[in-house]
Amino acid sequence: MRSINFTPRSAKTLLEVVLILSIMTVVIGACVTSLSTLFRLRHQFQRDREQIAAIARVGTLLRTDAHQAVSASVDHGCSLALSDGRTIHYEFSSPRIVRRVERDGQTLHRDSFLLTKTASVAFESDGESPISLIRLAIRPVESNLPPREIPRSATIEAAVGLSAALAQNARQP
Repeated sequence: MRSINFTPRSAKTLLEVVLILSIMTVVIGACVTSLSTLFRLRHQFQRDREQIAAIARVGTLLRTDAHQAVSASVDHGCSLALSDGRTIHYEFSSPRIVRRVERDGQTLHRDSFLLTKTASVAFESDGESPISLIRLAIRPVESNLPPREIPRSATIEAAVGLSAALAQNARQP
C-alpha cells in the first residue's frame, strides 16, 4: 500500500478571498469619499479667495475714484464726475460689478469684479454733509443654500471729493 503525503497548499479559500475583497471595498470607498471632500473644499477655498480679492479691488478703486470726484450720483449704480472731464460708472449686473471710465461718451477703460451668483449689491449715498459719502453694500440674497455657498458680506464707504477738500484746506492759512 502506498502512503499519501499531504503538503500544505499556498492557495486561498473562497472565504478568505471574499473577506479581502470586502475590506478593500471599504478602504477604496473611504479614499474616494475623502478625495471628493478635499476637491470640494479646494474649490470652495479658491472661490472665497477670488471673492475676497474682487471685493478688495473694487473697494480700493471706489475709494480712490470717490476721493478724486467732484460730484456723485447714485441711482441704479454709481456715477462719479472727475475734474478732468472723465466720468466713472459703477454698475451691478449679476454676478459682477462693472466699472467703466468714460470721457466724451467713449469708454476709456472697463473693469469687472466677479461675485457669486447669490450676491446682491446696493449703492447708497449720504449727501447731507459738505463731503458726501457713498456706500456700497454687498449682501447675500435670501436663499436656502448651504452655508458654504453663501457669498461674503461687505460694506465699502467712500467720501466724495475728499482729495479736493484736503487740497483746499492745505492752501488755506
